[in-house]
Amino acid sequence: MRSPRLSPGPLISSPLVLTEVDHLAKARFGSRARTAIIDFVLAQTRQLRFQVPETGIGILDTARLAQRQSASLDLDLADAVNVALAAFYRTVLSAAQATEE
Repeated sequence: MRSPRLSPGPLISSPLVLTEVDHLAKARFGSRARTAIIDFVLAQTRQLRFQVPETGIGILDTARLAQRQSASLDLDLADAVNVALAAFYRTVLSAAQATEE
């Protein structure tokens, strides 16, 4: 039986992803659904379940580095910023770190 070694923290996402969610939700599901989704994200952020950190030059520089180092993945900026945020918050764990066997 595997059990988590660390308790989960808040979901961390960049403002760039929130913008993508806004655009895609409206395009696929309409304005009403988009509003509900964004309101849900904001409510979760107010309850500290989600974090939407600022994306300054340091995070953007790290994102560009991730894009260059993983050029074969063709990461867009939103994905690369999430990679940079994961590095900053140290949220990327190996399977061995995340679970006990």
